Amino acid sequence: MSKYTIIITLGIWIIILPFLGFPGFWRTLLFVISGFAVVTLTLLIRSESSSRDNFRFGGNGADAYVDNGHEKKKEK
Repeated sequence: MSKYTIIITLGIWIIILPFLGFPGFWRTLLFVISGFAVVTLTLLIRSESSSRDNFRFGGNGADAYVDNGHEKKKEK
């Protein structure tokens, strides 16, 4: 399973967890473990995506958006 699928599955687990009838201690423990898993997977995904250069704007000093014809032309 991909990390995205695991995060979606954990999200569904967190949604249905209060309705499963676990005692208070176990429910809290499962919430904490699930939360740590979501945070860990999110940080892993973020570190993988930030190491790629495909999604970085302005890495070479260029702007991400340039308005066409907005700059003044030098007069000679």
